[in-house]
Amino acid sequence: MTGTNPLNQDSDGDSLPDSVETNSRIYVDETNTGTNPNEADTDDDALSDDWEIANDLDPFDDGSTNPVNGGTGDPDLDSSDNTNEQTRGTDPKNADTDGDNLLDGVETGDRNYLDPQNTGTDPLNTDTDGDGLRDDHEDNSGTFVDPNNTGTNPNNPDTDGDYFADGWEIENGRNPLNADDNSTMAGAIGLNFGTGRADASLLETDSAGAAAQTNWNNLALPTGADVALNDNSGSESGATVNWTTDEEWSAGGPGVDTNGTLLNGWISANNAGGTNTINISSIPYGSYDLIFYLNHDRGTEDVLISEANGAFTQILAHENDPDILAPIVFNQQVATAEGDATQSGNFFVIPDLTSSDLALVLDPAGEAGSIDRGAITGIQLVNRGGATELAITNITHDFEAGTVTITWNSVSGRDYAIDAGPSPALTEADEISDFSATGESSTFTESMVDFIANSKRFYRIREIGAE
Repeated sequence: MTGTNPLNQDSDGDSLPDSVETNSRIYVDETNTGTNPNEADTDDDALSDDWEIANDLDPFDDGSTNPVNGGTGDPDLDSSDNTNEQTRGTDPKNADTDGDNLLDGVETGDRNYLDPQNTGTDPLNTDTDGDGLRDDHEDNSGTFVDPNNTGTNPNNPDTDGDYFADGWEIENGRNPLNADDNSTMAGAIGLNFGTGRADASLLETDSAGAAAQTNWNNLALPTGADVALNDNSGSESGATVNWTTDEEWSAGGPGVDTNGTLLNGWISANNAGGTNTINISSIPYGSYDLIFYLNHDRGTEDVLISEANGAFTQILAHENDPDILAPIVFNQQVATAEGDATQSGNFFVIPDLTSSDLALVLDPAGEAGSIDRGAITGIQLVNRGGATELAITNITHDFEAGTVTITWNSVSGRDYAIDAGPSPALTEADEISDFSATGESSTFTESMVDFIANSKRFYRIREIGAE
């Protein structure tokens, strides 16, 4: 008589079939475990028979014979006993189950970092907070040393609370412990789309955006031509925008806060193969972050974004807020390659661009939502390289050599034309050379200048493509 249930092949619920539990108290192999088919824990040590067998522990020893076998045993010496290892799903024979160089015992899993012996991290996840940094590289010291010793909190993906993930900040040369590192103190231009409808416009004094700024440019209608853009101070930035898309709309619901208002309106690319463009010209910043804001009230929407002149690689924007009327919480996504819908969020950043003009192309994607609509709510350009006013900073003459050397402030990667002539009324026809800048200051030397024939000579520097 086995005492087992004839209607249940595993009477004691220990994931071992009754047929292999021979109750001999001698383990032979997986087909003859010797355990009691009517007791899920034959040795009564709070460890189930199947777990002990799977982890090469003795299912007949509660620790009385060999302490490593009982519930309080710790065969891998990671300060996490067998009972905890069973409960948490960690490996009792591997001190570091997830391979992040933190012992299972210090990864308490409560998401509260106390000290190196109680990190609060998940012993089954090398990156508990999903910020792109391994748990052992985030020691919560508050001091950044290097990418392997970041000082950030392994349980918080955005330690400094500036909406930018710790891993992204480090990868892109930002300080994950300083919220001001992603501020608009050096200048910014914000474009707020879909403002022709209710509750989508921002007041001049409203501060909104992941990099918070005031004086957003409210843009209505699905199409606009050569609209002058103000910067965050309310002054003319010199930049302009024109756009052509399929639709302008807004949820018309409560904005919740200024960020919610920014995410209320949108323009969208509805039809595959259609012409959907946003062209921003004469960007005054030498280096800037390009931030896209995404939201919609019809579930998750995707849009493919490319730049016609190759300023950045085409990416898939995957928006994940299913209801624009709900309270808005900014979530950052990483700009992903085409076809990768795994990243999601309300905004994403393409850092450190230098192009003075952007020819953005929008196409609906439909990877994870609607197949016919991709929405953009806003665009922000955040200055990183200082506002650069193109100007000649120095001119020197060498009469004996017959040369004139001109120096001007420049932006690396941009092209300039040098014009020269006998009067200030220079035109493009007076171009004597063009020049591709490699730094913040550029120098060009005109040779074989006849100073007798050219007693007066005027020079001008133009940025090619910026006019």
